[in-house]
Amino acid sequence: MAEEKLIESEENYRAAYEQADFYKNLFAHDISNILTIIDWSSQLCSHSLQKHEKLREVEENIDRIKEQVTRAIVLIKNVQKLSELDGTKAILKPIKFFIQIQLLPNIAKKN
Repeated sequence: MAEEKLIESEENYRAAYEQADFYKNLFAHDISNILTIIDWSSQLCSHSLQKHEKLREVEENIDRIKEQVTRAIVLIKNVQKLSELDGTKAILKPIKFFIQIQLLPNIAKKN
C-alpha cells in the first residue's frame, strides 16, 4: 500500500513538474517575442527621431510599444491565473442522471 502511494506521489510530482516546465517555456517564449518587438520599435523610434519627416513613424512605433507592454501585462496575469488554477482541485459531486432523464418527458409535456 505504501509503495503504491509512493508511486502515485512520484507520478503526480512528475506531472506537476512537466506542467510547470511547459508553462515556463511558454511564458519565456511569449515574453521574449513581446520584448523583441518593444526593442525593435524603440530602435526604430531612435533612428526616426533623427529625421523630422519621420515623426509619424515614431508615433506608430510608440503605439506598438504600448500595445506590447499591454500584452505583457495580460500574459503575466494569465500565467498567474493558471498558477492559481493548478493549485486547486475541481470539486465533483454525483448527480442522479437517470432520474433527471426520466423527468425530461414530463417537462416537455408541460411546454
